[in-house]
Parts: sequence; C-alpha cells; structure tokens
Amino acid sequence: MHNVVIVGVGEVVKQVPEDLEAAASPLDLMVAAAESALENSGSAKLKSAVDTIAVVRTTSDSAGTLKSPFGDPANYPRSVAHHLGADPQHAIYSNASGHTPQSLVNKFSDEIRKGLKEAVLIVGAEAVANQKALKKAKVKTNWRNDITGPLHDHGPDAYVTLHVSQMYNELTNIASMYSLFENARRGQNNKSQSDYALECGQLFEKFSQVAANHPHSMFPTAYSAEEIAAVTESNKPVTDIYTRAMVAKDGVNLGASVILMSEEKALSLGIARDKFIYPLAGSETTDKKIPFRENLAKSVAMDTAYKGAFKTAGLKMSDISRMDLYSCFPIAVFAACETLGIKHDDPRGLTVTGGLPFFGGPGNNYSMHGIVNIVKQLREDGKGYGLVGANGGFLSKHAVGIYGTSAPERGFRLADAAALDAIVQAQDSPVVAEYADGRATIESYSVEFSSKGPKRGFILGRLEDGRRFLGSTDRADKETVQALLSADPLGREIFVTSKGPGNRFSFDEEKTLSFIPPLPNSLDGDFEHIRVNRNGNVLEVTINRPESRNSLTPEANYELEHVFNLYEADRSLWVAILTGAGDKAFCAGNDLKYSATGKQIWVPETGFGGLTSRKKRFKPVIAAVNGFAYGGGLEIALACDVIVADETAKFALPEVKTGLIAAAGGVFRLPKAIPPHIAREMILTGRPMGTDEAQQHGLINYKTKPGGVMEKARQIAEEICSASPTAVSASLQMMYEGADIIDPTDAVSIQSEAILKFAISEDLQAGLMAFLTKQKPKWKNR
Repeated sequence: MHNVVIVGVGEVVKQVPEDLEAAASPLDLMVAAAESALENSGSAKLKSAVDTIAVVRTTSDSAGTLKSPFGDPANYPRSVAHHLGADPQHAIYSNASGHTPQSLVNKFSDEIRKGLKEAVLIVGAEAVANQKALKKAKVKTNWRNDITGPLHDHGPDAYVTLHVSQMYNELTNIASMYSLFENARRGQNNKSQSDYALECGQLFEKFSQVAANHPHSMFPTAYSAEEIAAVTESNKPVTDIYTRAMVAKDGVNLGASVILMSEEKALSLGIARDKFIYPLAGSETTDKKIPFRENLAKSVAMDTAYKGAFKTAGLKMSDISRMDLYSCFPIAVFAACETLGIKHDDPRGLTVTGGLPFFGGPGNNYSMHGIVNIVKQLREDGKGYGLVGANGGFLSKHAVGIYGTSAPERGFRLADAAALDAIVQAQDSPVVAEYADGRATIESYSVEFSSKGPKRGFILGRLEDGRRFLGSTDRADKETVQALLSADPLGREIFVTSKGPGNRFSFDEEKTLSFIPPLPNSLDGDFEHIRVNRNGNVLEVTINRPESRNSLTPEANYELEHVFNLYEADRSLWVAILTGAGDKAFCAGNDLKYSATGKQIWVPETGFGGLTSRKKRFKPVIAAVNGFAYGGGLEIALACDVIVADETAKFALPEVKTGLIAAAGGVFRLPKAIPPHIAREMILTGRPMGTDEAQQHGLINYKTKPGGVMEKARQIAEEICSASPTAVSASLQMMYEGADIIDPTDAVSIQSEAILKFAISEDLQAGLMAFLTKQKPKWKNR
C-alpha cells in the first residue's frame, strides 16, 4: 500500500474582459488552473507522469436546460490533456454535484493507495460570467472542439436527489428548496423572520471578509451582517429568507486543479517534501430525498459523513486547524456547525476562500478551491490538519476530506460506505403522499421571488393522518403567497387539493376547492375533450380531439379520470369501451404542442387517460383502436383488458425518438404483453408495429376491417354483459391482486376481498338458481 500526497495545486480567476473576443472559456480556465498546479509542484517531469486526468463536470453539461449557447468540447479531459501536451491513460468526466471534487480526491486517493493509479490531475472550471456577458452583448463565439479519445463519462447523475413531487409542484428553484430547510430550522429555534435573516448575515459577514482579502475571489468585497440581511435595490430578495448576498453566485470565471500521487512516485520525480500534503481520510454519503427526511433542519447524511471521516482518521474536531465548510446557502453551514459541535464564530474560521456567495460558486467545482486553499495554508503552517466538507443536491450528497502535513501511519483510509449508508437509511422517515387532499398543517415553507416581487409559495405539509406532502400555491394565487409573507405560517392550518396541477393549497377551504377544474357531476354532462355515450350496461368513451390525433392534454386526462371514476361508481354500467374520434388515431399520446407552450404539465392520480395508474379498477375496459396508438395511446391500450384494432392501426412507443421515455407504464406493461425481446426492440428503437404482427405476438385480441372496431368491441362487451357483473368484477380484482405473485398456489391462498364479496352476492344465488332451473339469469350487479 502507498501513501498518497497532494503535490500541486492551482487556481485562476478571470474577471470579464472589456474585449469580449478575449473572454476565456471553461476549457481555457481548466488549462490555466492545471498549468498552475503543475508549476506549483516544482517538477518539470510531472506532466509526463500523469496517468489520469479527471474533469469536474461543467454546469453546461449538468442539465439540458443549462446548456451553453457557445457549445462545449466533446471530450473535456482529452481536450485538457491536448492543451497541456499530456497523454494520460485514463480520461474521466465526473458526475454533476457540489460534492464531486472532494469525492474525486477520496476516490483517487484510495486507488493510488492500492496501486491502481500513480498520478492523477483533477481539474474543473466555469466561465458563466463570460457566457452571460457574451450573450448579453450578442457576441458570437465557439467553445467547441473535435478532440476525441477514450473517455469514462460518469453522466450528470443530478436526478438522484430529486423527488417526483418536486417536479409535479414546479419546485425547481434551488434557493426555494433550501429555504424550506432554513424555515424548518428557524421554527425549531423559535426565531422570527427578521432575527433569522440577521443570523444569516452574521454568519456570512466573516465569509465576505475572507473573500475580500483573497487574491482569487470573484467578488472581493466585505459586507456587514446588516448589509447582507437587508433587502435593498442592490440586494433584492431571492426567497422569503434569502437576499442575493446570501446565496451562491454562479456568475464566475474560476478554475482550480489538484494533483495527487503516490509518495514514492513524487520522490522519484524530485518533488520536494515541503510540497507534500497528505489526504488522511475521506467519506461520502447520500441522504434520503427531501420529503423522506424526518428533520428538515439537518442532514443525517452530512452528520454521518463528518463522523465517519473523523473516526476513520482517528481525529477529533479539536485537532483541526483549518477548514472549509460548503456554503451554498446559510443552512449548509449551520447544519455542518451543529454536527461538528462548533460555533458560527469559531476562531479558526469556517472558510479559507470566502465561500460560494462571495468568493464565487463555480458550479460543481467550488470545493476544489476549498481543497487548493487548505493545501496552501497547511503548507504555510507546516503543521496541523485541514477539513473540507462538500455538499451537493439539496443537502443530499456529502463528501468529507481530512488532510495533514505528516504521513499517516496506516496511509489514506476511506470510510466504509456501506456502513455509513446503513446509518442514513435507518433514519426515521415519514410516510409521503404524492397526491394530497384535505385539511393539513404547514411544516415548512418557502416563497420564491422574481425581479417583480413574490412569485410562488411552496410548502412541506402534514395531512391529518400524519402523511407528509409537498405543495405549492396556484400559479395565479398571489393572495396566498402574500399570506405566507405577512404572518409566520409555520404550523398554520391549510387546505390542499391534488385535483389539477400539483398539490395546490390555500388558507381557505372554499378557495382551495375553487382551484379544482370544473367537471360535470354525471356522465350525461358536457365534456370538452371527450364524448360519452350510454348503451345499456355499456359505457362508450371517445377521445374527441381528432385535430391533434386524439393526443391528450392535462385537462383531457383529467376528464378521462373523472369519467372512469363515475363508471366505476355506477352499478348500472358493467363494461366500458374506449376509442378515438375519427379514423386516423386512437390516441397519439401526450400533446407535445401543449407541452411546448410553457403551461404546467400534470397527470391525474389515476395516470394517463385516467387508466395507466388506476390501482383499483374492478370493471372491464375494452380498447377499440382505430388508427395510431402511439406513446401514451399504447400505454392506455395496455392498461385495458381487451384490445380490438382495425387493420390500419399501428402501435408504438416512439418516446426515445423525441428524447422522452414511456413513463406511463409502457416500459413495464409491453414486455409482459408480448415477447420481451420484441418489446425491448420497440421501446429502444421506437419502431411501430402493425396489426398483423400485434396479433401474432398477442398484443391485440382481434383485428377488424377499417371502421369495424366499435362493432367488434360492442360484440365483446355484450358477451361480457351476458355474464355475472359481480363475477366479472371479482375475477378482475383477483387477477390484479395476484399479478405479481409468481406461484399460482400462493395467489390462490390470498384471502381476497373479492371472494368474500362475491360469496354473499345476489348474483351468485341468481346464477345457481338459473343453472338449476335452466333459465337465463337476471343479473343485478349486487
């Protein structure tokens, strides 16, 4: 096993130049930072010894919505290597998270210790300030290149911290998410909004002072606590808690690099020992998603990561002489201080850079600057220990590193990730409701601001049964937003509905009920997007949007949910037939033109078409497929019990061709409906399937001549209606209950409610009597 040493560190800052033609790209800054780190080592031989270059993923490559208008190199690590004149064996492009730089140091320290790597150069940079300036000035430039080579791309990976309810409720603003944590902490500490804002200012006052004196700070200005907390024209609110001075600043041009290697290799290259800083221990954990954390004011994963690193290093917090705590928002620092048992004004200081709001927040790469400066200060001190805590997501991903000036007796050690994860997963978690309705109380909240003022309110609330949910104000409801700001809403009673986009709430029950889209009270009412017809015991439902190939908007899905709810509740209806208007399409899936308008996208609790996520459906539905059944259209058909298609019909899950996925059940149901390898081909290529092939593989029950699907569907419905509706319903219920049970004997042993209800039904007696008397039974569906 080998001791690991950091031998070179470098960082660069570039203010936006007057001549924007000379504005540096992220790659330019990476190369400059890497060159600085190589020079810092004092060895001219180091560059040729580097066997691995790892680049921290840029903001532009972290999410599709963040893409730079000027492009990116196809291969960042190989591009850095090309400009340095290096030829590493390994090129790695990291995932996207603020904890990544420290995570990479941990990972490569462990690999170097084991002899898997010899010399690793890690680098990252952002040029968002230049990007914004270029775009504002309408100056065109090209940051792309065609340098290629072997690459291990870890992918963005940002999705792992998101919960689906954040998307449903449009809670995508990071500051609004962190404000939920701040208000939870504020409530636990019994502080008013103004007192808490001042506490945030007092915390960050010292950060700004460090940044003001740092030679590589993007924003070298010191502020008082009052200036940080006060809302002014130049310090506008970002949320109800945060002013601009309290949040990470991404408009930077910053780059940083660290080079680490085995001690033996460093000595063989003639690198002086006074350059050596030893990574001693590291840890990494990921917390549960936001709704599942019992205490919103802290992160169990953060606590576990810090404790794991100290235990692995055999050190205590009192041993630390220098530290840099991640500071994207005040709560990240508050939570770290509380888990470390230190005060906010600790004389050692909580940052060596000035933090993300003042030094600058270069995307995923900030903690690289923390490491660079810890190394520099430990070298100057000649003794002591340094601590770096890095955070990604929403207090979600945590990586901790402990550094020293002397070689550890046992070498670098990485904390047992499985053991740490077990502690995180063992934390108490509330039951989470994705769809919330009724009376509730506010557990925490945040208000998002735009340049025009308060914009939207968000809450984490508790229903009367104790379940937690994420909710939001209606887009047009400014009154509730103002109410969140006018009096402390923590613990206040609210009313919430999931009928419509997200879980919308207000402080008044009637107001909340007014958010619910109006619908007819019966099947005889007028619907906007569908037609409904009763035919005896059969309900015929037609998607009536032929001008858009019967594709569905949220409102159309909502109407279908309502109709099928009424169908399930109506004892006189025994079978339903679903088809599409016209002769071109059954349903072409989601209305992509609607999605492109910017209107809020939502799906009712029962899923696409009111069927794909319906958990309790005890009456049969026949799909009469006339034309295209694409995307969500096929997913609706797969959720039905019988599929009849005319010979012009085509079936496909083409989502992958438009950058989407068949998320309404298609990827699960299709492989169960047809041979799995055929299903996988359709899902992965998006290719359509005609009716002959569909019938061959058992996807459809019957094929008809064009225009004949309703006739055949009615014939099947009549056959079903000739049977006992109670027995049909019970059979469906039992099929669904036993669908995931592999052994049929185990399924049979289930004490199904359906059997019990059927055993005491009038229809059972009617069927037995008709059999004995050789008469046609008269079913009553009871």
